[in-house]
Amino acid sequence: MPIISLPLEVLSMVFVHYVKDDLSLGNSPCLLMLVCRQWYRIALLTPSLWNTILITKKHSDYWVLERSFKMGSDRNCAMQICTTMDRLITMVSRSGTTPLNTIITHYHNVGRASKLYSLLFGPEVAPRIVHLTLDYRDSWDASISASWYVKLDALRLTNLVSLHVFATFWMEKRRDRDGKSFLQVILEGTKNLREIFIGFHYIPDTIIWPLSVISEDRWMPSCLAEESWEHASYGPTMRRLQRLQVLFGVMAEFMYGTDVPVSEFTIQPATFIEQAEDARMWDFFTAPWPELLTPIMTFSRIKTLHLILDDISLLTKLVLPVLEDLRLTQSSTYRWELPFRHDLPEAEFPDMIIEFPKLRTLRVAHSFFGPLKLIHAVQLESIHLTLSSRSIHKALEDFLVLFPPRIENAGLYNASAFPSPPNYPGLCSFYLNADMAEGGIVEALKSLPSLETLSLVPGRQLHLSLIASLTIQVKEEDDQNPPSDILCPLLRVFELDLYAFLQWDEESEEATRVGTRTSDEFLAMLRRMVSSRELGYTSRLERCAVIERDRTRREYI
Repeated sequence: MPIISLPLEVLSMVFVHYVKDDLSLGNSPCLLMLVCRQWYRIALLTPSLWNTILITKKHSDYWVLERSFKMGSDRNCAMQICTTMDRLITMVSRSGTTPLNTIITHYHNVGRASKLYSLLFGPEVAPRIVHLTLDYRDSWDASISASWYVKLDALRLTNLVSLHVFATFWMEKRRDRDGKSFLQVILEGTKNLREIFIGFHYIPDTIIWPLSVISEDRWMPSCLAEESWEHASYGPTMRRLQRLQVLFGVMAEFMYGTDVPVSEFTIQPATFIEQAEDARMWDFFTAPWPELLTPIMTFSRIKTLHLILDDISLLTKLVLPVLEDLRLTQSSTYRWELPFRHDLPEAEFPDMIIEFPKLRTLRVAHSFFGPLKLIHAVQLESIHLTLSSRSIHKALEDFLVLFPPRIENAGLYNASAFPSPPNYPGLCSFYLNADMAEGGIVEALKSLPSLETLSLVPGRQLHLSLIASLTIQVKEEDDQNPPSDILCPLLRVFELDLYAFLQWDEESEEATRVGTRTSDEFLAMLRRMVSSRELGYTSRLERCAVIERDRTRREYI
C-alpha cells in the first residue's frame, strides 16, 4: 500500500515516529511539509510534532554546543527554535494542548527575553510545561537571569515532571523582598515533579574542564549548600522525587541529609564513563564519593548504583538494603597518581564487613581487587572485574586475596596467609580484564563451581595453561571412570577478547590498545577444549567465541 493512501490518523502517527527531538534538518517536521499539500496539512494538524520548544538568542548559539543529555522517553518531535516572539506564538499554537518540552538557553536582549519568558511562563502556557531544561553557554553573563524577567509570584509549573538545570544562577536567590530563587519558586509550584538533573549539559573533551568550574560559588550555590532542604517549603516535592542526577555526590547530602528516598540516583561523571570508550574512561575528571566525612546515608529504594570510589571500605557510609547492581570505578585522581603508587592505600575501615543482601551484579574498574573481600553478598550472581595497569606479579598477589588458592596450592603463590575464600555459592557469570599469570586465574575458577559464563580479556599474552585447564582430560584405558577435579563443570559460555586489552603508556600518560598475543597452537587447543566438553562429563558449551586482535569475531560452536 502506498504511504500516500494511508488514513490521516495513521500518517500522523508515522510522522511522529519519524521525527526526532534534535536539531537536524532531516528530522524536522518542516521537511515533511515540503512533500505535498496533504502532508503539509497533516503536519500542521499533528500537535505533538511541535511541542519541543527551544528558546535561544539565535540558531548558531545552540548548534555549537555539544549536547549529550536525555530529553525524555516520550518525546519524538524536533526542537522548534524560537528566537522571536512571533515564532514562539506560532509554535505554542501549533502544539495545541499537548504537554510542552521546553529548553531555555541564554538571551542577551533583555526586552525580547522579557516578552518570551512572560509568554512561556504565563498562566496559559506554564501549566503545559512537563519537561524544562534551564541551560546556557559559558559566554553568558551569569548576572543576567530569567528570574529578572519573570513575575515569580505568578509562576506555577503545576504539571512539571522533569527539571534539568545546567546554569546555577537559576538557583541563586533573587534580590527582591522575598529572597527566592527561580529554582525555589519552581519547586514550590509543582506537585508532580519526578526528576531533577543538576550538572553539565555535555561530555567534556578534556581532562581539565572541571578545574575552572569546580568552585563553591559556581557549582554549589547558596540554595544548594544550605542545610535546609528537608524543612524548606519545597521539602515535600523533594521527597516525592523518583530520579536525581547531580554533579557531585555531596549534593545529595545537602538535599536530603541522611535519608535519600529516590529510586534512581546518578552522579554525572559516572555517566560520562559509561558513555565513553574504554580507552577514554580515565580522561574525565572524577572525584571519589562517599568520603571519610560523609555521614551514614540510607538509600532505601536504590537498586542500581555507579560510584566513583578509591577506598572500598567507605561503602560502609551507604546503607543500600535493596541494591541489586553495583558498579565501582576508581577516580581519575588516583589513576594519575598510580605510576607513583605501588601499594594498596590503607583502608579507613579495614575490618568492617559490607553487607549487600540483595546484590546480584558487581562491576569494578580498580587498581586493587583485594579490598572487595569486604563485600558480603550471598545472592551475588555476576562479577565484572577490570584491573587498572599494574605489574603482573602485583596484580596476581592482589587478585588472590579475593580468590584465595586452595590450601595445597597456597605455597605456589606465596599465599599461605590468605584469608578464607569468599562465599560465592551462586556466582554464575565472571568477567575479568587483567594482565596476570594464568595460574592465578585457574585457581580463582576452582572456587567458582557454579560458573556458567566466563569472559576474559587475558592481558598482553595468552598462554595455553588456561585452555588446558578447561580441557577435560580422559585417558582411553580409563574412559569408564569420570575425571575428577573438573574445572567449571557447568560452563556454558566461554568468551575470549583478544582485542580489548589496554596498556598504560607512562610516557604518553594514556591507555593504548595493544590487544592479546597468542601462540600458534592456540586455535587447536581451543577446539580440543570445546570437543572435550561434549563427552558428557560436563555441561555442554552453548557458545565459544573469540574476538581477534583485528576485532573479527569468530564462533567455535
